[in-house]
Amino acid sequence: MRRSLITVALLASTCLTPAPARAAVVLGFVQGAVASVAGSALLGGTLATAGFGAGLAAGAIATTAFGGLLGRVLLSVGLSALASSLTPKPSIPSPGDQMQNWAQPLSYMRTIYGRTRTGGPLGFWERTDWEDTTVGNSARKRWYTPILCAHEIEGIVEHYLDEDRVTLDANGLVSSGDKADHYRIMPFLGAPGQAANADFVAAFTPDVDASFDFAHLAGAHIWLARPADADYQAVIPTGRFAAWSPVIDGHNGIYDPRTGTRGFTRNAALILAHWITDHLGQQVDWDRLAVEADICDEPVPLKGGGTQPRWQMGGVLDWGQDYETQRAQMAAACDAFIFQRPGGEMDFFVGRYMEPTVTLTDDDFITLEVSTGSEPTAPTGVAVTYVEPAEGWREVSGGAYMVDDTNPPRIDRPALYFVQSENQAARLAKRLARVKRPPSVIRATILIIGKELRCQRFVRIRHEGAGIDAVYEIGELHRNDDGATFDLSAVEVKAEDFDFDPDTEQVDRPLTETMATSSAVPAVTGLAGTPDSASQITWTWDAPTDTSLAQVIRLRQSGASAWSETTVPTGQYSHIQSGLTASTTYEAQIVNQAPGGQRSDWAPATPVTATTTA
Repeated sequence: MRRSLITVALLASTCLTPAPARAAVVLGFVQGAVASVAGSALLGGTLATAGFGAGLAAGAIATTAFGGLLGRVLLSVGLSALASSLTPKPSIPSPGDQMQNWAQPLSYMRTIYGRTRTGGPLGFWERTDWEDTTVGNSARKRWYTPILCAHEIEGIVEHYLDEDRVTLDANGLVSSGDKADHYRIMPFLGAPGQAANADFVAAFTPDVDASFDFAHLAGAHIWLARPADADYQAVIPTGRFAAWSPVIDGHNGIYDPRTGTRGFTRNAALILAHWITDHLGQQVDWDRLAVEADICDEPVPLKGGGTQPRWQMGGVLDWGQDYETQRAQMAAACDAFIFQRPGGEMDFFVGRYMEPTVTLTDDDFITLEVSTGSEPTAPTGVAVTYVEPAEGWREVSGGAYMVDDTNPPRIDRPALYFVQSENQAARLAKRLARVKRPPSVIRATILIIGKELRCQRFVRIRHEGAGIDAVYEIGELHRNDDGATFDLSAVEVKAEDFDFDPDTEQVDRPLTETMATSSAVPAVTGLAGTPDSASQITWTWDAPTDTSLAQVIRLRQSGASAWSETTVPTGQYSHIQSGLTASTTYEAQIVNQAPGGQRSDWAPATPVTATTTA
């Protein structure tokens, strides 16, 4: 990794000189130590424009992506070496923890990849009902500006205020639920030439002007109109303005070498390549990575039928995270093996088995240590913690893949917050479980043949003295100071470790216990599903006579055994199911739930179905 900078940029000139409190811009950004010189130009250049010309405070920190470590140079790293960074859970906020709008003087810059749900720090907050007797009650509003990230995004898929999914009218006014007519959301996506919001400027003139354009930032200006006393509890149940945590399609500047264009994607290889080039400032071979992108798009079967792309990812990178944490989260999400080519370019293979082309024999080793059998503390199974769109885009635990029937079981639960599919989590659980309990592990120092392993994920070892003839997956390959010897760690693997039959190997994730039903609560009627696109279905139903009843809808892909339940806010009689697979059928049932927790029977008895478009 190239030389890096810690850079601080305050968001507006009002931070540097005295200004009325009503125009308080409250947030600055810190670019973390993992950001490259190229990345720091974002702060020194684009943010240092009108309204953001704040001066810089910098301190240099030298780090490397593949650099010196105790006299050795790291040339490649695989899943067995990354696994230790995933358990216990990494020291980063969980997706659920990030669905808030927090206020603090400085926040680390954030990058959002793929589709995900998140909140963000506040870039501004103030009221329009300060000591000004000319302001009428209708103008008494609380304004706040959550910032999602420091780059342009593709768009906003769904709006959430606290845990209520809300719909907006053409002017951004909330038109559904208890918060209707009290909140207005005016997003900005960070597009080039982004202008200041006219209503935002008008509300705080003369202290806010056209220079407050929040250039190259994505977020929203939101106001909350003061509710009548009788409506206060319904509109502001937490006692403070609602946290905005939308579902968004993130970075739309990701390069695809297959088309020669930049845009939005969920393809894991393209996202990982963007992180390497645009954030780490490293070079890649785009023709080579086009192969990996095609592999990520290959369809894999789902349990019960249907398919999905092999490797996708999405999530939030906080630039306060160190390089190792970011690398582990992104690489492990697609089972990537990262290595450095002899010319200095970074490269990777996404998860799959590849027949080894290099064989090591007795004469290639200086030292060889072989461990067979599992460590006494090795887990007997792995259940990946991932992000489930059907559970409000929060983290859940997938089903456990077991490799040993020892009782009591020891389940490892690595946190992979860039994984957003139960199927993908299950495939990774199998890989991690077998990596943690392999038939054998080797640690060795080898001769100059190590140069031939620089771009290899797998190697065959035939060592008569040690009685080995097997295929190994490289965990780490280091070049030593002498330039002629290499340190190697690797785990024994088989081709079947990379195969996956969801119908026989995928264990359904645990669901929360279903509450007892009560015949005293009437059943829901009129449930129907309308496909909106290849990835989205809108489910609607009849409003109950008793408006105190909330609805709980449960959804699954047709043929699957497990349901995912979602509680719909009271008074909202529709639910959007997104992140789906094209030309795939989904099932739904729904219950009424009383304030005391009693439920009706699931209705209808035969689930309603809807099929996404091609």
